Amino acid sequence: MTAKDIKTAAFKFFSRHGYEGASLAKIAHEAGIKKQSIYTHFDGKDDLFMQVVHDVAELELDMKKQLLEDFEDEAFEQQLYRYVSEHKRLVEEDERFFFWLRISFFPPVHLYDEVEEIFMRNEEQIERLIYQLFAKAIKAKRIGSQNPETPTLAFMALLDALAIELVYGADKERIKKKTAAGWAVFWRGIMAGEDT
Repeated sequence: MTAKDIKTAAFKFFSRHGYEGASLAKIAHEAGIKKQSIYTHFDGKDDLFMQVVHDVAELELDMKKQLLEDFEDEAFEQQLYRYVSEHKRLVEEDERFFFWLRISFFPPVHLYDEVEEIFMRNEEQIERLIYQLFAKAIKAKRIGSQNPETPTLAFMALLDALAIELVYGADKERIKKKTAAGWAVFWRGIMAGEDT
């Protein structure tokens, strides 16, 4: 049994039952090992949880970078909208992304600072990539905004609003309507170039 196998079993329990509902005994049983064997690879439940968080954070960052690359050749509006749509789809369909989103809102209290640090590091890297995207669009005169910070922050706020809807389990039709409405207002704003 490798550390990777244990983390896979742990992810299943952390994702479905949260930190508090996942016991090392259950994780060991799922992995087909004795509880004591977990300590060969991890210092305890906190260490195991944080390693799962690190793995999922790395996956999330890699996936977001890939999304931006995948849609690079599309028209700018389509590129951004597809990014929003794929972000939504990943959270709805891939348990790892839903886990990442949920723990960003509800980390274990005693691990709050550690989880927040990882989450914010990812957010800052993604924000830098989005900023660069808007800076290029402004230079190419594809949007009316003159300061890339404004559309970057507005885009990140749109993603944050979508995240809240996804975490709190609003129905898909409501999410679809709110995404479309938020997108329409966002796009009109950056095309008009009303920077603050």
